[in-house]
Amino acid sequence: MDGLGIYALDNKAVAAFLVNEAELTVRGLNVFYGGWDYETLFDSRHRY
Repeated sequence: MDGLGIYALDNKAVAAFLVNEAELTVRGLNVFYGGWDYETLFDSRHRY
């Protein structure tokens, strides 16, 4: 997914966000804790 960013908040949580460089915006998507499989949620079939 273009513009998808993942940022580690600590050793048990990550934040997922979308960056739109054309509009100069960042959209927070979700915070995932310990063991959640966020990669399957953000595959190329989903549109956010």
